[in-house]
Amino acid sequence: MNTTFDLRTVLQSIENRDNLDYGQVTDELDKITDAEIPPSTAAYADLTAEKTAFRFAADSEFARDNWGTYYGPWSVIRVNADTVSISPHIDKISPEMIE
Repeated sequence: MNTTFDLRTVLQSIENRDNLDYGQVTDELDKITDAEIPPSTAAYADLTAEKTAFRFAADSEFARDNWGTYYGPWSVIRVNADTVSISPHIDKISPEMIE
């Protein structure tokens, strides 16, 4: 188990890439395993916050109209007449994630 895992180093290496696509950030973060950052650690909470943040989309019409925010879900799918699937959902954001 790597006990010296540094999320900042991973994020900086991603940010320094040329022609970075939105999906590349989440792809790279998803490669980080529980062995590298155990779920019981503060670093895991930080990783979860970063993964969640990069799954929101900027300038979201849905978010403006429904949440009153600039950032919104990456995906909004009507399942049926009464149900919409929203991913990620604003309810997944905790005060700890924002800090």
